[in-house]
Amino acid sequence: MPSPLSTLTSRPIATASWSVALLIAGAWAATQVPLEWTPQVELPEIRVAASWPGAAPRQVERYVTAPIERAPKLAFVCSGQGSQWAGMGRGLLAEPAYRAALVEATAAIEAAGGPALLEAFEAGLAWDEVERIQPAIFAHQVALAALWRAVAVEPTLVIGHSMGEVAAAVIAGVLPLADAAKVIVARSRLLGRRRGGAMALVELEASALREAIAGD
Repeated sequence: MPSPLSTLTSRPIATASWSVALLIAGAWAATQVPLEWTPQVELPEIRVAASWPGAAPRQVERYVTAPIERAPKLAFVCSGQGSQWAGMGRGLLAEPAYRAALVEATAAIEAAGGPALLEAFEAGLAWDEVERIQPAIFAHQVALAALWRAVAVEPTLVIGHSMGEVAAAVIAGVLPLADAAKVIVARSRLLGRRRGGAMALVELEASALREAIAGD
């Protein structure tokens, strides 16, 4: 059963003191139970109340009050291919903001000639072909950003790596969703036609890498 976590603030949660974020993280780390929080407005300070089941018969409650400080700089980072997993996003489909954005993104992908993905998300299927993997990651990233924004978490900047650049452009507001869907469908289709080749991540200094290559 989720434990309640409420936040009262006159500004979005992203502008809160980092002590609030540490409280949230600490509560979760200590209990390993799901936390819920609801932002409200019209108060000059942050007040966070977290409660969760404890050893005592009644719930243990903790409260912290923190003043509004300058907004921390926050980045959304959209990864490239390889970040997918079976069941990706399935647990978030109960979140209205996530589901609405995912439905919109998957519909745009289909309209661009891409695969139907929504049922695969709902079923928690594994992603196995590049023509499905990349559009699925794209849709998931766009929907995740919508979910964060629905709870007043707004990025200072958005970064994308490789195929993640397409979702980052949508999230940053510089590329319409319909156009981005066309890009990701075309990109994944082109990559799907390629056969052979490989990519490797090498965590070595340039000098050590040169020596390793020369040794071959």
